Amino acid sequence: MGGTGWDVSSTLEQHGITTLEQDYSAYPAYRDSIGFTQRGCRLKCGFCVVPRKEGAIRQEKTVAEIWRGEPYPKHIVLLDNDFFGQPDWQVRIDEIRDGKFKVSFNQGINVRFITEESAAAIGSVHYSDDNFTTRRIYTAWDNRKDEKRLFAGLDLLVKHGVKPDHIMVYMLIGYWPGETEDDWLYRSAQLRAFGARPYPMPFVRTHATVGFQRWIVGAYDKRIPWREWQAARYEPRRLSEQTSGLFAP
Repeated sequence: MGGTGWDVSSTLEQHGITTLEQDYSAYPAYRDSIGFTQRGCRLKCGFCVVPRKEGAIRQEKTVAEIWRGEPYPKHIVLLDNDFFGQPDWQVRIDEIRDGKFKVSFNQGINVRFITEESAAAIGSVHYSDDNFTTRRIYTAWDNRKDEKRLFAGLDLLVKHGVKPDHIMVYMLIGYWPGETEDDWLYRSAQLRAFGARPYPMPFVRTHATVGFQRWIVGAYDKRIPWREWQAARYEPRRLSEQTSGLFAP
């Protein structure tokens, strides 16, 4: 009936759906609570559909409205595209912290715009991955030109108690004109040196972009040089017998 990839401009209201209430009936085993405190984004990145699909920043729901209530756990999965872009983000943080909720900022925090205040806010809540098993903050490094602002934001998070290993940084690859593999290698190496977890995200899926993603996500980059990984056609099983011994149980 519509949706991203088909008709970005279509809305639920056009198809007779007017409620904003979540329907969990198709997922009876799912126990957490999922929703938005805001919609839209203050940015207009060329590779992102959110500005066209959702428009400008607007408030959506409070944390209390997202939580399903007892007997469900106080686990909130936020799908906000720009949590700190909303004017009342501090109120939402207070709701999370004072209500003793665990929260997954599932769509990421834009650390290029983070401040002392917002970094302290993140450090004051129990942030988590979407399974609520691991401490995790998600962010992104899409453009090498943002290096200075990105690492300034990462430093602020660490200053306010977020461990570098808690930070997963999505890396857009295969998008920018003239982009090279050296750019991918540089960004991933800088993030590894900081102690964060790089996660390449191919804009266009090719053998090289998907192979690079596998190399980083599987942490093969910590043991196998990129050129050797390329020669093995991005497959551990194709490495030389001597090198493949590194992967033995």
